Amino acid sequence: TEPDWVVEVTSTNHIILIPDTANITVNDLPIDSGDYVGVFYLNQDEEYQCAGKMLWTGVTNTMTVFGAEPNEDNGMAMGEVFTWMTWKASINEVRMALADYDLTMPNTDTYEVDGISGIIALSNTMTQDIVLTQGWNLISTNIIPDYPDISDVLFPIVDDLYLAKDELGYVYWPAYDLNNIGNHISGKAYKLKMNIEANLQVRGATANPLDFQLLLPEGWSYLGYLRNQPANAADIFLSIDEDILLIKNVDGNVYWPEYNVNTM
Repeated sequence: TEPDWVVEVTSTNHIILIPDTANITVNDLPIDSGDYVGVFYLNQDEEYQCAGKMLWTGVTNTMTVFGAEPNEDNGMAMGEVFTWMTWKASINEVRMALADYDLTMPNTDTYEVDGISGIIALSNTMTQDIVLTQGWNLISTNIIPDYPDISDVLFPIVDDLYLAKDELGYVYWPAYDLNNIGNHISGKAYKLKMNIEANLQVRGATANPLDFQLLLPEGWSYLGYLRNQPANAADIFLSIDEDILLIKNVDGNVYWPEYNVNTM
């Protein structure tokens, strides 16, 4: 069994050394024989395409990462940053990962023709730190938590949390051991009332916004933000533009299609 990662062999490539001494963790555990690691690029359709992959067998090996042919979209471009992913064989799960590079090698994290890189560590457990102020906060995360129950997600700040709630009024209220929110839903936002300032770290896998379709009932909804980079609200909500009355953020900035107002 292997992931459905298709690599096109082209005329140029970059070699990455993956030694048996590299600290590679998959889902917070050491990588197992039979798991895969791969390097990806964004193609013209804004989809991740594999440029190189390697089966982990527990011994030192190299991965060949292929570059694009002239005027083709079939490999990595010169200077493009490597995007790493892992495939966990036992659960058939793909996750994005981050690598630490061997700085003694001629190259590090970007593609070069005949480039030579090496890694010293790789992990597919991503984190996002969310700064919380005293009082009410409207928050979301682009991380899919490893443990999705809202009490587990908010456990790092439970001593400083007064109350968490969703748009339906369901709550997680630690003082009363009350949780009728249940699991955190990726793509949704939550309001947190904090007793004091705190920092919430969420751990898990990076969410791909294209994998999540949200059902928006009539009335108000708390929407999260799954992208890694800012984007124009008018572009994000284009497909439902005619059904939107008003969108606002925690600072009071709005997107109001009827009046062509966008201060977000």
